[in-house]
Amino acid sequence: MSINLGIDLGDERVSAAYERDGTMRMVSFGGTRHAPLAVHVGRDGTTSHGSAATAAGAADPAGLVTEFSARLGDPRSVVVNGYAVNGET
Repeated sequence: MSINLGIDLGDERVSAAYERDGTMRMVSFGGTRHAPLAVHVGRDGTTSHGSAATAAGAADPAGLVTEFSARLGDPRSVVVNGYAVNGET
């Protein structure tokens, strides 16, 4: 049995679906069909992602990172709240 997976990385959100036995199904992200594509780096270096990141970003916009699709394949780090982060951080 094989499973095919499709992931859509948009500028602001991510969604995914998979196919198994000829049937397509959407992946649920906490009851919704998409999740915010966001990471927040706090002033103390702690990180959060998804909905938690957008909530933290409301109080600390300097720590919010979005629009990842434009940076795919870019190995350079981004400085967020004084911390250098990259795709492997």
